[in-house]
Amino acid sequence: MGRKVYVETNGYKTIEWELRDSMVPMVPVEQHRRKFERIMDLVEKYRDRPMDLADASLVWLAGRSGVRDILTVDAGDFATFRTPQGKPFRDVLAARRPVR
Repeated sequence: MGRKVYVETNGYKTIEWELRDSMVPMVPVEQHRRKFERIMDLVEKYRDRPMDLADASLVWLAGRSGVRDILTVDAGDFATFRTPQGKPFRDVLAARRPVR
């Protein structure tokens, strides 16, 4: 996955996560540590796709909310991704995409 770098800025402990060749922006640790770790677990699970932080956040949120309809131009990845409960996403643009 990458390495965690803890930083303190203006009295707030934050985390940066090195993913491949870039750093994820600072994220507050105290309030969101478990959520962020679950999201990063998804990045690791789908590392062969690869899944970025935005995709992982949407998958995690779908697990929390139960909403599986997704509006994406990233149809290939979201056809593979599953909610934490193992449910597939419903691509709302799929019916409008031309068949190749």
